[in-house]
Amino acid sequence: MPHWKILMKWLRDNNMRVLKWPGNSRGMNPIESLWDILKHEIHSEPTNKPLITKNELTELLVKVWFCSEKINLSLKNPY
Repeated sequence: MPHWKILMKWLRDNNMRVLKWPGNSRGMNPIESLWDILKHEIHSEPTNKPLITKNELTELLVKVWFCSEKINLSLKNPY
């Protein structure tokens, strides 16, 4: 029997209430939140031309990562 089924049976047998929450909730994953912030910051970054090379993208990613106040706050308090 899978571990989660054993756990669910034990919880039921012991009258434990369980929240109905998806196992991979995006809102509870700090890495997904950081990716969302990073994407938003990059798309809102004023650039004069489209990014063409891998180096241009890397430079922009590093700039946003180290200069974004939203990313700094998220790293200090991931939840």
